[in-house]
Amino acid sequence: MHVLEYLHRNVKTVAMPSAMVAGALLCRPVTALEAWTHQMITPSLIFLMLFVTFCRVKPRQMHVWLLLFQVVVSAALYFTLLPLDAIVAQGAMICVLAPVAMAAVVIAGMLGANVPTMATYSLLCNMAIALI
Repeated sequence: MHVLEYLHRNVKTVAMPSAMVAGALLCRPVTALEAWTHQMITPSLIFLMLFVTFCRVKPRQMHVWLLLFQVVVSAALYFTLLPLDAIVAQGAMICVLAPVAMAAVVIAGMLGANVPTMATYSLLCNMAIALI
């Protein structure tokens, strides 16, 4: 079992740099394959990356307080800056309220972040911003 833990730790350490090097080396062949498949490789890979990451999140691990924090901070920032300039206040509010990229969860998970918390925040943030 010690050997498996050692391999798992080392694979996680070199996974992202290896993927970046492979992407740089295989850029032209993948571009040609992308044209041949009518631009379907990139969306499929992004879907698989996000699907595998979000499948690990259980509903009871979701924290709604993250979304509440984001809405409260953005509103507070808006009303704090409103006396100075309405445009600056709106811009600052949007900077805080803007949805997080879903791929950030995958990358942060590779770097050791708490995936369920980040996934919850990303999903709820995107849904709330769409409704707002």
